[in-house]
Amino acid sequence: MKNISISLLLTIFFTYHLLAQNKIDSYLNEVLGEGAMPGFSVIIVNKEGVLFEKGFGFAKISESKPMTAQTVTAIGSLTKSFTAFAIMQLVEKGKIDLDAPVTVYLPTFRTANKEKSDLITVRMLLNNTAGLKASIPRKIENSTKSMERLLSTLKGTYLSREPGTTYEYSNTDFAIAGMIINKVSGMPLEQYFEQNIFKPLQMTKSTTDPQYFERLEVLYGHYLGLEEGIPAKPEPFPTEMMGAGSLMRSNAKDLGNYLTTLLNGGIFNGKRILQEKSIKEMWSPNISFPGLTKEDGGDGKDFQYGLGWMLSEIEGRQIVHHGGSRGTMSSFTLIDLKSNTAVSILVNLDYTFVDKYRYANLLNITNNLLHLANDEPLSNYAQPTAEDPSLNDFNLPNTALDKYVGLYKFAKGGDNWMLFGVDMQIYKSKEQQLYAKLTRGKQTIMHFKLDFVNTAYAVSRHLGNASPCQFIINPNGEISGAFFSGIEFTRQKQLENLQNIDFYGQGYIAVPDNWQANVLNGIIELGYTKQRRPVKIEIFKDERNTQKEACSILLKDGKLVYEGKLHTLQKGEHIWQSQSLLTSNNKNGQQAHQLLWRDGTFIKVTTHPSILTLAVQEAMPFLLEIETSFQ
Repeated sequence: MKNISISLLLTIFFTYHLLAQNKIDSYLNEVLGEGAMPGFSVIIVNKEGVLFEKGFGFAKISESKPMTAQTVTAIGSLTKSFTAFAIMQLVEKGKIDLDAPVTVYLPTFRTANKEKSDLITVRMLLNNTAGLKASIPRKIENSTKSMERLLSTLKGTYLSREPGTTYEYSNTDFAIAGMIINKVSGMPLEQYFEQNIFKPLQMTKSTTDPQYFERLEVLYGHYLGLEEGIPAKPEPFPTEMMGAGSLMRSNAKDLGNYLTTLLNGGIFNGKRILQEKSIKEMWSPNISFPGLTKEDGGDGKDFQYGLGWMLSEIEGRQIVHHGGSRGTMSSFTLIDLKSNTAVSILVNLDYTFVDKYRYANLLNITNNLLHLANDEPLSNYAQPTAEDPSLNDFNLPNTALDKYVGLYKFAKGGDNWMLFGVDMQIYKSKEQQLYAKLTRGKQTIMHFKLDFVNTAYAVSRHLGNASPCQFIINPNGEISGAFFSGIEFTRQKQLENLQNIDFYGQGYIAVPDNWQANVLNGIIELGYTKQRRPVKIEIFKDERNTQKEACSILLKDGKLVYEGKLHTLQKGEHIWQSQSLLTSNNKNGQQAHQLLWRDGTFIKVTTHPSILTLAVQEAMPFLLEIETSFQ
């Protein structure tokens, strides 16, 4: 009789979970059917292990490779929880004190108002109360130089808030925390993660090291297009933001091990990886910030931030959660402390910015997955209750369309790092509709229709949330620029009679067609005359990538008699170095040169010393466009 009872209980148990899995599978197929996500994967676990894991859709639009629970994508800011996890491991070993100043571990850390930054503690970094801004200038370098540059940049910034008093979500906070792990452990952050988290938790397809991306077949995701994603090409990311989430890649299966460990108080497969009290420390409220309003489908209650995790009361349950956004991919994780159930979703499109009035958002989806896993009805939590306020019935006259058409070059601004350095091209369709494309080099970052509210103001219409686009209209009625998503663009005058110079299929540069052009032995030679003086421009690649060795090329033409100071030029997302030089030889007398270089690409402008500055000013708009050619 006893055996029959056990058998009956097991039958009921497995039947219950099979029904729950069927409901989850059906619901997620409906989510896929909405059409915004190219593909995604889901993992649901409890203390005992995996309740559900599966991939949906495709890894890349127009390809047949399916998404699976093994598909490796970016998890974005969920990495912050791993950084906090690592810090707590070092706290347990007595190597870090959460309430010690950052300067104890990074003596050179400071802002311009040092008296304030000296007050910043490790805890303040992990709970986003340090007062450090999220956005910093970007430059692609190796990890060591990148981190040194971040510390150097911070020396010129001011803290406007008293450390420890107010919440401000900051990637910079966690970048600094990553540096502390590096310094205290004596190993690079990527190595620390691998040895102390990934390996013990058997997260075999997780890494923060780009050298393993190809082996793991990582996805690069999709940007936001009109009605579907735009496949993204591999792009470099600043390594100094590793602790904040710039580089970490993982998959649903690996995250299941991570979440199970957290639910079991830091134990994985019988081995303790972290003390339970450390997890409770991470999941204890430190500071509050506004939660979801009722208009956005919430209840108006504040959320809290612990250490690397957000904490909320959602529909009467204590929820630990965090999202992740990488511009082309996203993730969202919820942990229900009442039922001890956790869920993660990984998407190959940045769902953080998908139109919330048209599509269910990741908080709503993951919350519903928790409901289904616990045999509860679906919920409308996090679904907006108000109508999209940007909807309007204004129609821009067809006769006015042409004055908006053109190329708008990145000028400045942009707290959104994903759009930093983009240009905007506005064009008119056959149907008399204005569209815009945001591009960085040859990569389209965003594609949207312009829906005008009035003649100076429009909003974007595409997969993403509506964003404002404000045009700068001169007194004569001409459009001179625009603002979009915090970025200022300058409209370019229409240049005629341009020729495209191809560089052995690696890219091209558009220059006036009255310039002489020649491509020989891997060097583009351009020539033109300014004020009766010849100007010669040479563009070449030199993988030795050092200014000193590139200068040796100049010395073949004469003796170096003057070497100017080094200067930095920022064009889009790239940093160019620049230096003036003067050479002398018997054939041509003195010649002035402007040398510009970036990542192994060099430009040399040569002319008479009296007109070098004018020649460079005239050529610069064309020359620095080669940033689009050698990605």
